[in-house]
Amino acid sequence: MKNNFTKINIGLCLFITSVFTDVIAQKPVNVLFIGNSFTYYADLPGQFKSLSQVAGKTVVVDSDANAGQYFTGTNGHSTSATTYAKIHSKPWDYVVLQDNQGAFFGYVNMVSSTTLAANIRVRDSVRAIHPCARVIWFAGWGYKGGIPAQ
Repeated sequence: MKNNFTKINIGLCLFITSVFTDVIAQKPVNVLFIGNSFTYYADLPGQFKSLSQVAGKTVVVDSDANAGQYFTGTNGHSTSATTYAKIHSKPWDYVVLQDNQGAFFGYVNMVSSTTLAANIRVRDSVRAIHPCARVIWFAGWGYKGGIPAQ
């Protein structure tokens, strides 16, 4: 588990660097995380905020992340009223999308084209509401031993 948090911290540091190289004025940067247990249990929004504060930057973070949540399905992010309410709630500068990586491999009986369409639906909603926001896809770390057998 420690190695996973090290990977997360390295990723967050790179993300913070990319976010703040574009910020000239000392205004808060609004960042929304939409994801699942990787985002929730690792507290990516909290870690991002803490690292940003150490760097002397002001950020506003929020998230919509639940264990096991996908972007597809009847309770997925692409059909969730909660997700779209979060997207509408602030003028987001960055939106981090983190789908359940199993959906992309198909081993959970999901079709890749459906998964991609759901991700694109959320991304397009962000862009329609916040045309200047940057959408970033966060991919979880690989499985120890590779992708599970199908």
